[in-house]
Amino acid sequence: MWSFPSYPELDPAPPSFAFNDSGSKEIGHFSFLQLSTGHASPHDVQVDTYSGLLDQNVEELQGHIQNWDASHSRSYPTIPSGSFHVGLLRLLFVEMDVYYQGTGGRFKPPIPTRICNWLNQQFSVPPVFLGHLARGVIGGTGYTANALFRKFDSEGNVKGLEGFFSRTAVWFLHDLQTGASTYVIVDCPLHIRDRILSIATGKNPEKLLQPLFLDVLVVDGIGWSLADLIDNSRDAIVEYELSQNTSVDTSSGIRALHRLSQTWHVISGDLSNLEERLQYLLKLRSEYYAASEVLHENISRKISESGCGIEDSVEFLLARTRGWKRWAENYNERTKIQINLFFNLSTQADNRTNLEIARLTGDIAVDTQKDSSSMITMAAVTMFFLPGTFVSALFSMVFFNIDFGPNGESIFSVSNKLWYFAVVTVPLTLAVFIVWLAWKRQRIAKKDITKGGSILQ
Repeated sequence: MWSFPSYPELDPAPPSFAFNDSGSKEIGHFSFLQLSTGHASPHDVQVDTYSGLLDQNVEELQGHIQNWDASHSRSYPTIPSGSFHVGLLRLLFVEMDVYYQGTGGRFKPPIPTRICNWLNQQFSVPPVFLGHLARGVIGGTGYTANALFRKFDSEGNVKGLEGFFSRTAVWFLHDLQTGASTYVIVDCPLHIRDRILSIATGKNPEKLLQPLFLDVLVVDGIGWSLADLIDNSRDAIVEYELSQNTSVDTSSGIRALHRLSQTWHVISGDLSNLEERLQYLLKLRSEYYAASEVLHENISRKISESGCGIEDSVEFLLARTRGWKRWAENYNERTKIQINLFFNLSTQADNRTNLEIARLTGDIAVDTQKDSSSMITMAAVTMFFLPGTFVSALFSMVFFNIDFGPNGESIFSVSNKLWYFAVVTVPLTLAVFIVWLAWKRQRIAKKDITKGGSILQ
């Protein structure tokens, strides 16, 4: 069972989670950095560093850290007298190297139990924080909240501050009585870790001994990571805005813009988290200095003389973050405008296509009407001659005859019954036309009634 259950109102034991870790191997490494004062003289800073793999057993890890190799230590007589600083700063960077797919999403290998036990026993890292690490979830609920817990002595004074904050898993413990600060940072971005180590091994490592200076470094590093992402995404949206190429595939363009809009939403969420963390640091700073002034005499003078602008730095970072957040929201709106523009251009192209189809359909209708008029004319001519032909053929009427005279000359004669043909044919032809016109009018009327009914429906 882990010791140091700091928060009785919370479950001291981390929850159990089942991971699909078949075939996975625990691979990770750690870097330990310690800055301390008062070895050779009260103003000397001694820097100790050590790195190793997490596959060592707990005894080896603890032995290496407790027994420093002299080659890893350096002293810097650089702290001015009267300055306000912590006497001991311990930083532990823990990095899990393997990422793998689990059921339902992408996971980091959870911190091994033996490493969690070691962190709890060696650095008093609480189970609440370790339980969060044990989940190994990337994003979403994988981010813990900002937490700050105060520790009191027998007289009711705050003797220590402990907590952790989100996005980058950072746990800290500030012992205000001894002036010692301990940090455990899990999966710290490489550029932030290198920046911290370069300061520790550079000419002015005493900067890290300023209270909460490390917190500001971490937050500033996260901010610049988001700045790079903002700049890259901004270049993408500006390229769309300046592009005059109308031949871009609409479907692929809209998909790319939707992905870009999703990126802006993620950036805005990260900037909101960063803004919340900076406000949290302001609260932490107030608690830290207020409690230090109660525990130590003349601490107010040291704070004022040290010139530590932590509050001013955090205020600046807060203003910068809010500015970046406004720009991220601006770029997101501009991305939505580009999406709407693509939709409008696509709609206009569809309308042009529909107009072209309508024009072609009209031309086809005109040609069809011309063909129909020709057919009607042919039908009318046929109806005009058909009754007479029918009557003549039916009654075998012969009205014209050519005979030969006695001298062999041809004689043309017309039958005196020709008027019979006219009397029968003319009324019959008129009757055919009347029936045809009546049938045509009735058909048009039925078509209009059917069309009107479909419109009403």
